[in-house]
Amino acid sequence: MKRRLKSILPLLLIILSAAAAELLLANFAFVLYGGNAAVRNFVPDVDNYYLVERTDTQFSLGDLGFEANGVSFQTRAKDDPSRSFFTTVGVYVRSGDGEFVEAVSKRIAVGGTETLHFKMQNADVIVLTFGNSEGEFYLSNATVNPTYSLRFNAVRFIVIALAAALIFALIKGGRGRRIRAEMTEEQAKSLALAACVAACAVFSCLSVAGADGSSAAYPLEGYIENYNPYVQQFDAFQKGQLHIDVEPEQELLELANPYDPAQRQGIYYLWDRALYNGKYYSYFGVTPILTVYYPFYLVTHSLPSETTVKMIYSLMTALFLPLAVFELAKLTGKRIPPWTTAVAAVGAMFASLTFLIQRGNAEFYYIAVLAANAFLCLFLFLAARALNTSKMSAKLALLAGAGLAFGLGFHARINTMLPAAAVAVTLVIVYFIRSIKEKKIGGFFAGAAALGVPVAAAIALSFAYNYARFGSILEFGTHYQLTVADTSLYSLNLGGIVPTIYYYFFQPLEFSGDFPFAVPEWRHIEGYDRILYVDQNLGVFTMPFNLLLFAAIPVLTNKKISAGKKAAVAVVAAAIFATAFSDFCLGGVIYRYIGDIAPSAAALSAFMLLLLIGTAAEDSDVNLQKVLKYSGAALCGVTVVASLAVSFTVGGNFVKYPPEVYSALCRFFEFWK
Repeated sequence: MKRRLKSILPLLLIILSAAAAELLLANFAFVLYGGNAAVRNFVPDVDNYYLVERTDTQFSLGDLGFEANGVSFQTRAKDDPSRSFFTTVGVYVRSGDGEFVEAVSKRIAVGGTETLHFKMQNADVIVLTFGNSEGEFYLSNATVNPTYSLRFNAVRFIVIALAAALIFALIKGGRGRRIRAEMTEEQAKSLALAACVAACAVFSCLSVAGADGSSAAYPLEGYIENYNPYVQQFDAFQKGQLHIDVEPEQELLELANPYDPAQRQGIYYLWDRALYNGKYYSYFGVTPILTVYYPFYLVTHSLPSETTVKMIYSLMTALFLPLAVFELAKLTGKRIPPWTTAVAAVGAMFASLTFLIQRGNAEFYYIAVLAANAFLCLFLFLAARALNTSKMSAKLALLAGAGLAFGLGFHARINTMLPAAAVAVTLVIVYFIRSIKEKKIGGFFAGAAALGVPVAAAIALSFAYNYARFGSILEFGTHYQLTVADTSLYSLNLGGIVPTIYYYFFQPLEFSGDFPFAVPEWRHIEGYDRILYVDQNLGVFTMPFNLLLFAAIPVLTNKKISAGKKAAVAVVAAAIFATAFSDFCLGGVIYRYIGDIAPSAAALSAFMLLLLIGTAAEDSDVNLQKVLKYSGAALCGVTVVASLAVSFTVGGNFVKYPPEVYSALCRFFEFWK
């Protein structure tokens, strides 16, 4: 009996502690702002409702003269009571003859009861202000100092209880140390993959729920002009042509410079397509068409939605980036604990910004980035796996697969693949030198052919495709874009170095007291006006795991690390910066461009962390090894939090997700409001 009680007691303590913690969090506003004062209800004069329009609207609650600690009200959409959308509410309070002071503000979902807490002595007038509304709605049942009721969030209670149980299980009797010590590579790999794929699935579902996830019938039922460039190009291929099946307006063709947006005003044209020799073309790569649109069409006789395509490539990244990190760990040539590799794999995935990019608005832009990242990670995995394989037939098959993955990435978005190209060239040179020393030159040429033939074929096909459309093998259509500026005027320039460093690496997040607390923002550097545009953005170092890029310094100065590994690190780091510099000068600033370098930066960070940990273990430097292990784990943990926070951003260039979800998340995290 005593033994049974002894085994049950920890569970009871965990449940009771979690319940107590949840009661404190759920009722924190009551504890913080005190009990209820005088209650005052305000019912609008017109049929018990008040209409809030799209423009900024105010609703005054006056003649109070008592302490106020909160306001509640009900909302419902004007056109459809079941519809839900976002608006922003601010509560302004005036005491005596003083000025109005903002007591609290919050982004809310229309369609329910909302309560906002604050503390104000002797409030004479309270004004509710509504702005940034996505629709008109009715406001009713406004109450100052609403009646307090006990709250309890069951989901948060379960999360707290599970977290407490996990911590207890790991701490008890040193079980956590034993688990880490006894963890096999396969177990570590499974845990890392489960964490990455599960997180990716959550954001995939949010993206699908927040946008039209239905497939499109083919032949197309609507006007071809209204579809994204991938569907338009698919349609062109089906019709045996390269140009989009839309005739440009004659007025557009007669312009002296149709690529100047000022001259195009008032003339209809396809936005951000290439115009050449009187035809519209898509300058977006064909990889999504070949790898998703055609297979989807052959199976379903319809075309996938943009959210479906993004989901497929995001899940590919969530699968192959962690697997690539495990293969890179073997390439270090050091003995590294599997749990450490798992931490590095998870850190790299969350630092890759895949979840953020997956939520990008104007989704066809983000399909290109996600597709390139997916095949970049597949390339890294297959190439590293090939180098870790001794059997020649398997090595050649893996290298051929890596070459094909590189080619598909190249045809998705070239810039993303520049760091991978740098890796490939460096490794070829290093292994050529090693093959000469080891007198295995025949094996080297076989491997180089297996890798190089698919890559060369992909590049040759790209050149042929370019020439057939634009009369030049090196013209991808970017000089003929109908976009926000004449892109032919933009070029690489040394003045862009400092802005590149700021925007692509160091630009900070914007912090606030509202969920999700940290978001990408618009920021401008004065005195530089050559970029196309500046939009919501963040630097790669906002994901703390990527700070491990600075580990390049100890890696490059460590005498026990081989020259080949040092060369690979230096070349990849340089290629990452070159990609950022090119994107900045030829494109501008927006977080999808950061997606060109974030996965490569994250993979390089993971590789250098594992390399240094393995080197410290080889030197029997226990203290340094511990510092590196736990510092890496801490950076991974903070990166997970930061990545999840920015990936829940609402508004701007992000696909909307259901307001009900946003409200539930606010209730989960903003316990003090």
